[in-house]
Amino acid sequence: MSHITVDICTRDRYDLLPMTLMSVITQTQKPDSIILYDDSINRVDLRTVQTYQYIFRLMEQKGIEWQVLFGQRRGQHIGHQLIQSASKDLIFRIDDDEVAEPDVLEILEKRLEDPSVGAAAGLVLLPDAPYMECPPNRVDKNIDAGNCQWYRWNGTKECEHLYSSFLYRKGIQDFDINLSPVAHREETLFTYGMFKKGYKLVVDSKAVTYHFRSNVGGIRASGIEKDWWHDEVAFQETLREYNGEITCFLDCGKGDHLVFRSVLPKIKEKYKKVTLAVCYPELFPEENCISIAEGYKICNPERHNVFKWCIDHNWKDKEIKYAYAAMYKVETNE
Repeated sequence: MSHITVDICTRDRYDLLPMTLMSVITQTQKPDSIILYDDSINRVDLRTVQTYQYIFRLMEQKGIEWQVLFGQRRGQHIGHQLIQSASKDLIFRIDDDEVAEPDVLEILEKRLEDPSVGAAAGLVLLPDAPYMECPPNRVDKNIDAGNCQWYRWNGTKECEHLYSSFLYRKGIQDFDINLSPVAHREETLFTYGMFKKGYKLVVDSKAVTYHFRSNVGGIRASGIEKDWWHDEVAFQETLREYNGEITCFLDCGKGDHLVFRSVLPKIKEKYKKVTLAVCYPELFPEENCISIAEGYKICNPERHNVFKWCIDHNWKDKEIKYAYAAMYKVETNE
């Protein structure tokens, strides 16, 4: 039997969260642990609230381990990555305004008995969602036109990305922690990354979760237009990289440019088209260079900040050129 951790990231939705927790506690396939990542602005110690006291006691009575991690109010993607790191095998991700029918985990775990399946999902429905036969989720120009998990239908579909709630294998793909607190497209980037690594993503319509879409809390609490734009730029940048095109963004000193230049040949071997957004284009006379201002329009700068990358990955052992190589997932020339 696989170890199943339930991943719930919450933000100022303490009124709806008990329904979510009860729906995972009462699954026919009991989870082994529940990790609640509380990223709320107006944080409450749930151990002092009677409803949650009873819920935590019920978890303990059922032998379900639980813990609450307090976030830094940087967004749910940070919490999802922390929970993945703390998990053992399978992770069931469910949002804090969703309620899973009792057999969801049982259905999805059976799908993951196939080792070629990286993640399995069910339908995620508004209570009055209509019946509608729709194509599987694709990552293309029509990505915002609709999602097969939003409608009722019968059968299974293999998709290129999944929405909101799903069961997945630990360790295939990391969440993009450079997104804004809104974390727009975070699950699309995560599951599409699994798909691009050759894993199947399956939607089984027998597994049904209801979405009691809250108009407060969650990403709506940070719904700043510039954050949504920031994350959409990051999404489109990642798609270009999957298609073999990369823009390296170097808003840093001349010495850092020279260090980066030592790994550039390996980056050019990996990608069919390389563009450099740089402060010192004279250091790259043979390359396709654009300005930093142009780079801001098409890049997520945090993804290219080698010093931030070193902090995030606890990089201590080697000099910066090796960090650049690791960040861009290439080898050095040595």
